[in-house]
Amino acid sequence: MDEDELGKPAVRDIQIEGVDGAFDYVGYVSRKQLDDDQTKEMIADLQKRGVVTIVDGKTGLSMEAVAYKASAQQLDWGARYPYDDPEDSAPAVDWAHASVRGILNELRDLPGIKHYMDDIDVATRVEIVQGLADVVRAAFIRRAALSTRADRHGDVDIGSEIPIVSREADNTTYAQERDPESAFPQPYGTSAQRSESERNWA
Repeated sequence: MDEDELGKPAVRDIQIEGVDGAFDYVGYVSRKQLDDDQTKEMIADLQKRGVVTIVDGKTGLSMEAVAYKASAQQLDWGARYPYDDPEDSAPAVDWAHASVRGILNELRDLPGIKHYMDDIDVATRVEIVQGLADVVRAAFIRRAALSTRADRHGDVDIGSEIPIVSREADNTTYAQERDPESAFPQPYGTSAQRSESERNWA
């Protein structure tokens, strides 16, 4: 593993992988560079030769470049036409708020529910977005507890248990979730990548 000037393992921002039997490409870009024109052109060129995967260097989470592009577009449209603020289009307060706006924009593309979503008054929309954003924030906070348990007990089924750590030393209990399979989204990538991302999800 590469090391920085302080001798610590270097963490690359974003890793771009291209694999298709005949070629194997791995490159790195900063988060700020991921959506610029030069990086998009590079990804498009790699896609002509095979499947391209984007990997977060910090967490190990990965997704195919095609899915990333589509999801990023929903984030952009959600910011431009926010479901909870259709008049003023005020910026999102944080990344969780922006995420929910993007998700709701995706849902509004579905003919079956668009009409119902558009009929909801603005005050209720605000409550919906705030509630969903809190769920996203809670998932982000929970990842630290899950990573800690994975370090102590090996692989953990994401969302299956919530560590409840007592103040007393060596006295840890775990509360069961009602639906372990739906508690967290499954990341893209190979089984090895999924296993790694589950241990380091952040």
